[in-house]
Amino acid sequence: MTHFGLTDCHCHLQDSRFDSDLPEVMERAERAGVCRFVCNASAPSDWDKTVQIARDYHNVLPYLGLHPMYVEPLAASPCDAPDGSWLDRLEEMIINTSRELAQPVGIGEIGLDHYVMPRNDALQESVFHEQLLLATRLGRAVMLHSRHALDRVIKILSEKDVELPVFLLHGFGSSTERGGRIVWPDYRRIAAMGGYFSFSANILKTHHKKARLAATIVPLDRVLLESDAPDMPPNEAVPENWVNYTKYGNRNEPAIVPAVLAELYKLRNMPVDELAAVIADNEATFFKKW
Repeated sequence: MTHFGLTDCHCHLQDSRFDSDLPEVMERAERAGVCRFVCNASAPSDWDKTVQIARDYHNVLPYLGLHPMYVEPLAASPCDAPDGSWLDRLEEMIINTSRELAQPVGIGEIGLDHYVMPRNDALQESVFHEQLLLATRLGRAVMLHSRHALDRVIKILSEKDVELPVFLLHGFGSSTERGGRIVWPDYRRIAAMGGYFSFSANILKTHHKKARLAATIVPLDRVLLESDAPDMPPNEAVPENWVNYTKYGNRNEPAIVPAVLAELYKLRNMPVDELAAVIADNEATFFKKW
């Protein structure tokens, strides 16, 4: 397959699973045709590391935020709101890093997770809303995590005090269940709010039926690609030319993105060159909006 200049729109290069061989990981991805990487932090503990990777690699775009799975340690008790100092530091880092790198730093990965247990839904929503208000105030793009919580995410995004230039629902494949019936969201409404949808190696797995179906029905002009590396590995759907998969165990890499493109053009039943051109246009539009 022809190599296209693709963007991995969601990955975690700061993860410790890349500590021993990040230069080789980046080289493999670039050889595969991935030329830009959106690296998402998860908590204050990895913000500095994420920024340093962006300093070291000119083609890495950093996003900084507090992931819903890591909100609990910032709360004094399950009923208390988190200490506001983390939010002040986040704002300061976003502003200073944007100035240093001469590019806008996004906010992410943030959102809601109704799968992880135990959890504090009220605390998750408070932290999520505070970060959305920061994105609104600074005019920054947002990278969204939503697991079993899409209805609540959309509702909070719809609140009057939230106005984002653009946002990305990453690793998309979400629906909701009401009364035992699967209900797909209003994709056009999400797009009208500024939403994009990125698809990962989950669409390579035949048992991930929701993700594969979603990849065929979301608006084509809002489709983007991602790895979520080192998470969401291809598992049983390892591409034929996958490099070093067994050596590093159950670890994903940004080099998977061309395989995601190859599966997507099959699912959408369109020529790969045409789909790659559309996605390139989508990337350009996404990054111009903020």
